[in-house]
Amino acid sequence: MGRKQAYAVIYLDFPTENYAKVIFEALKPETKTSPTPRAKVGLRRETRNLVLLFKARDVAALRASVNSILRFTNSLMQILDMVKEAHGR
Repeated sequence: MGRKQAYAVIYLDFPTENYAKVIFEALKPETKTSPTPRAKVGLRRETRNLVLLFKARDVAALRASVNSILRFTNSLMQILDMVKEAHGR
C-alpha cells in the first residue's frame, strides 16, 4: 500500500489590498525553501486575498506546516495593525 499525501488550501481575506501585498511579500521567502522535504507551501495573491496551498507527505507534516505559516501570518497582521495605529491611519 502506497503512502497517501495530505493537502490543504487556505484562503485568507485581508482588510485591505495593502495588507495582502505586504504579507504576500513577507511569506514569499518561506515558500521558496522548506525546512523539511516533508512539506511544500505555495502562495498566490488575488487582490486583497491570499491563497495558501499546502502539500505534505503526511498529516503531521501538513499540520506543522499550516501552523507555522498561520502563526507567522498572524504575527505579521499584529505588526501591521500596530504600525497603522501608531501612524493614526
